[in-house]
Amino acid sequence: MIELCKLRVCPASVARLFILFISLIVVNDSVAQRPIYTNQLHFGIEDGLPQSFITGFTQDKDGFIWISTLDGLSRYDGRGFKNFRYKPGDSTSLAQNAVFKMFPQAGNDKLTLIYEGLLYDRFDTRTFKANRISNLAGLQSIPKGKTQFVNSANVYNGTDWLFLTTNAKGIGWRNTNTGKTFFGNKANGLLKQDTLSTVFQAADGTVFLVSEDGIQVSNKAKNHFRFIRFKTLVPKLTPEMFRAARLNTGSVALLPGNRLLICRIGQVVILDLTKKTSKTIALPEGPPVPYYGYEDLLCQDSSSLVYFVKREEFSE
Repeated sequence: MIELCKLRVCPASVARLFILFISLIVVNDSVAQRPIYTNQLHFGIEDGLPQSFITGFTQDKDGFIWISTLDGLSRYDGRGFKNFRYKPGDSTSLAQNAVFKMFPQAGNDKLTLIYEGLLYDRFDTRTFKANRISNLAGLQSIPKGKTQFVNSANVYNGTDWLFLTTNAKGIGWRNTNTGKTFFGNKANGLLKQDTLSTVFQAADGTVFLVSEDGIQVSNKAKNHFRFIRFKTLVPKLTPEMFRAARLNTGSVALLPGNRLLICRIGQVVILDLTKKTSKTIALPEGPPVPYYGYEDLLCQDSSSLVYFVKREEFSE
């Protein structure tokens, strides 16, 4: 069974955070899609939120909701907010208060925080300690590397940052512990297909490369890929997409039963790697709208519930 729900967040210019849990969809072979509605919650600065400009939103594996702002990071536990900011002299605090972007690392127990000046933090959601990630600052200098993605959570697992090459021929990855960079393509024999549609990296380092005619799955060391051939219904990336500032390969979730859920260009596709089947799902109320300049973030909690973070206009 697959469950989808939408979480909506108001635009950053509004001084209150608006979270709406709505449209839970149950999808399987025997049960029709059914929308289920729950209630709304409104939070603002007066409730403990550190700042009104929201730059990121996610849920960790323990169920806590994390919100990044231009004045710190906040955790909501269902009762109130716990806020985290830069503390002079404390190297385990945030590098800066203004968090420009936040996304979960694969596994959902750590967050990647991005600040001005290409500063990166790895923040542990259980110990509340941050440590600097020094080897990400040079990503943009990799020759022929397209390293900036709409949904960076799909390509960074806390150790290796995946990227595509600008000629759309294969992938690469940088180990953020050593700073070393590696490549995989047909030319070096690592891949059997290097014209790709979507990329995704699991928490353990396994890489899934989706193309129109199948999926290549790596081992954890990424030195071997096996090709599972079947029609995926996911169109290949175009040259126009590579010319964008951030490459939109879609949002991906790894589901139980050796399946991938892919949301791209208003379409949700479920790929069953064991049965070699593809299935499309219609989203309720039309496709998601952009979330602060990025496509909706497709997130997943510890129970494999998949949900969207969606921007919605809201006024009091």
